[in-house]
Amino acid sequence: MTAPVRFPRQNNLDWLRLLFNGHGQRMGLFYFLCYAGMILWLAFGLRPVTLPFDISYGTYIWHMPVINLILVLKLPSVLLAFALTIAIAAASWFLVERPFLRLKRRTLHAVAPEHSTGPASQN
Repeated sequence: MTAPVRFPRQNNLDWLRLLFNGHGQRMGLFYFLCYAGMILWLAFGLRPVTLPFDISYGTYIWHMPVINLILVLKLPSVLLAFALTIAIAAASWFLVERPFLRLKRRTLHAVAPEHSTGPASQN
């Protein structure tokens, strides 16, 4: 006959470990809920900031190369990654995106005819 399986005695404070303990990729439930609440408040609770330029696409494009560079250089800093990403995204807007958007407007305006000369206008 086999011996009954005995489970280790659980401490009454195990629920505290679930709420507050985080190791590596795991976050405690309390910290996760605070973090999720902060993200929701930032996304929906604040009024949008209107800027004369749009760095959202540049931030999307440049954030991962910046994070990889910081990890390769062994300088793991969230603040450095954030600042460098915003700086490169702004430079990308002013040096690449805005000139090409102006060029697009200029070339489309030059190509568009003032009066249509198609078959429908010949009637």
